[in-house]
Amino acid sequence: MPKLIGPQRDSALLQTALRTLVVGALACLLAIYAGMPARAQSLLPRPNWNVSPPKCADSQKICIMTIKIFNNDPDHWIYPVLTTGKGPADIWMQAWWSVPNSELPNYPFIRRKNYRLYINPTGAGIPPNTGIELTVPIFTQLYEPINANPPADSSSPSGGDTLINWWNGGVIQVYTSPQASPPLALQQALTRSTQKVVQSGVSSAVLPKCVAVASVPTKTVRSPPAPPPCQPLTIYSDDSDLAKNDPSQLIEYTFGARNDPKDINAGPRYLLDTSNVDFDVSYVNVAFAPAVMGPYKNNQVGYIGTPITIDNFNLAIDEFLHDFPGWPQFLREGQLVNKLASPLEVFARLGGKDPPPDLTQLRGWPGSWPADLWAPIQALRTKWREYAGTVTAIPGPQYVQATPGICGPLPLPDAPAPTNFCDAVVAVQQLLIKNYVSYRQLYAAGQCKGTAFDITDNLLISHVYGWAPWTESSSGKDGDGCAAAQNLLENTARYSTGIDYTNYLNVKVAFDKLNYGTFPPRARDQIYQFNPWVQFIHGVPNGNPHKYVSTDYAYAYSVDDAMGNIQAEGVGIIIDIGSTANLENQKPATQPILVTLGGAEPVKGIAYKAYAICENTAANTKNLNPNFTTFAVSGNDPANCPIYIYDSKVPSQLYAFKIDATPDQFPYFANPADARWLPGNAKNSTTKIVVCSGIPDAGAAQGYQQSSATACCDSASNSGVFAFAQPEPHDAHNTKKYIVNVPPPKRCTNDTDAACFYPTPPPITKACNRGLP
Repeated sequence: MPKLIGPQRDSALLQTALRTLVVGALACLLAIYAGMPARAQSLLPRPNWNVSPPKCADSQKICIMTIKIFNNDPDHWIYPVLTTGKGPADIWMQAWWSVPNSELPNYPFIRRKNYRLYINPTGAGIPPNTGIELTVPIFTQLYEPINANPPADSSSPSGGDTLINWWNGGVIQVYTSPQASPPLALQQALTRSTQKVVQSGVSSAVLPKCVAVASVPTKTVRSPPAPPPCQPLTIYSDDSDLAKNDPSQLIEYTFGARNDPKDINAGPRYLLDTSNVDFDVSYVNVAFAPAVMGPYKNNQVGYIGTPITIDNFNLAIDEFLHDFPGWPQFLREGQLVNKLASPLEVFARLGGKDPPPDLTQLRGWPGSWPADLWAPIQALRTKWREYAGTVTAIPGPQYVQATPGICGPLPLPDAPAPTNFCDAVVAVQQLLIKNYVSYRQLYAAGQCKGTAFDITDNLLISHVYGWAPWTESSSGKDGDGCAAAQNLLENTARYSTGIDYTNYLNVKVAFDKLNYGTFPPRARDQIYQFNPWVQFIHGVPNGNPHKYVSTDYAYAYSVDDAMGNIQAEGVGIIIDIGSTANLENQKPATQPILVTLGGAEPVKGIAYKAYAICENTAANTKNLNPNFTTFAVSGNDPANCPIYIYDSKVPSQLYAFKIDATPDQFPYFANPADARWLPGNAKNSTTKIVVCSGIPDAGAAQGYQQSSATACCDSASNSGVFAFAQPEPHDAHNTKKYIVNVPPPKRCTNDTDAACFYPTPPPITKACNRGLP
């Protein structure tokens, strides 16, 4: 029976007083929502538009994602904890309810609490060579009706929230133990005073579920043991995150992907792709333990992370501490944790009044904070000031005075791309200073809330190592500051035109090279190790044997260009500790190739409706979401992975091709508008790597027609499939995007079918291959 919403909805007294009104209230709700989709829950305020929730990959009423977690470390037990974040607005729920642009302020779907699941938190947790499968709905309804803007309710464990969104940004903290019992930190986390048990009052609510699953055999364990059953799940709410100094490793995920419709003022403001996953193993702030990840039900994408064991990860930490004595470690209850803090994490704390109590303590603190830092971190700060120079806040309109360092005066934004260490240092310093000036101008114009900071060397270096734009407010109040989109680094004045981002990309690439240590000095000895943490994660260049963690598939800094993050098609994620055996793809991830399909054929409205990658089988064929007609193909071995696409004719027509090149071999166009179909013998050809003939399982029996060949390559009209690379300034990690452009479907199965083309004459076509007749 539905519960009426109100500030005392958990009160038995209120329920008794209103019992006589339930029948009438229920009848009212049914009348209000009679025109809404059957699977839609009732919503307040009442929508005055047609609600059409996104389609779920599994055709369920509430979309579900799957998280598989395996422990293949032979000597440790693991204890995962999943937490979703709070926030002022929830685009995922706005998309689910088809909220129009004009109504967004009235339907924010505020998330007032974090919500948490402890997975097997007692006993042996997830023992070696076993696993669990957790299914999480896009949301769990807590109360009926759902309120898009509920009043705060301090008496309720949910704080007023009427639903929990499990998809829109979550973290999994993986605790580890060398024995079959949880670490003390996890036991204490379970009894946090800020945590409250949350229960749904809606009988039809979809709840997270956990079941045990067996690991596949590994190289060292040919017969994995039977997994213990999952412990019952309890949902907790909390106002804060789990402590960074806990013995746990951070893993991040977002399920579903926001997309914008062509017209944001017609219909829903946001669309949601419910078959998309985004995830990473994050060593940007901390490093404690290994993990690998891959998508669930998408074998095109390789893994990210590191498959080494926990013991070997600990050895890497010990080796790094030996080489960089005094590097800050986390501290818990007076005991050091074998968990390290990155430069980004440490420099971000320099603005604090007191030294951080959860990191290695230094003699002389707090009196000498922040003048005195941990020796390796102190050296990085000192060197940056020596080489890049110093800054002082002054009144506007200049706002900052820069004093040059060893590397000399700051360059103009349109200076040539840096070619040495010093040129890179001053280019980065200049970009962050110019972005600071833009930030102060926004405040001066009244476009940001709160009060702007005055620039200091400590604040500047925190922005340098974080590659972060200036948006913060010194008030410290939630909601104060500039919006992220107001002052993006790539949009800093004179670093881009909105179309050409060459100046910005020159500095971004230079920053990557500073981190990786690949620049030569400008003059003899004018160089230092800018970021030892990058070597800790990625290893020493050309090291033999490998040193430290030594993975290319995790982020070591906030805009690392390593393959540390994946966004791909999928219906969940797979996590493995100590092995890659349980992942669907055993190879490391590479930059994906994005296959972009043309729109509907304009005369008959024929559109693409399905596709298959690598194998043209019914089991491998996926329906195409008409709102998201781009899909990703692995860049590992595209030459052996044909693409098959079906259109909406009855019966369907098949189109097929393959790309005979890895992404690094794609022709590059600095201006994407210049990318087009260029024949195989042209300079910077976009077609010589496109194979249109001899594709296996692409014959008449599968629906391949005469016009399928000319759709792929037509030398008469210089059209067909073409491939190219272009700059990607808005992705801080990947500065290039690799695209295969596919034209719209053919109107007719045969280019000579006059009846089909009537009243226009058939086109003149000539099939080709690799852009040549």
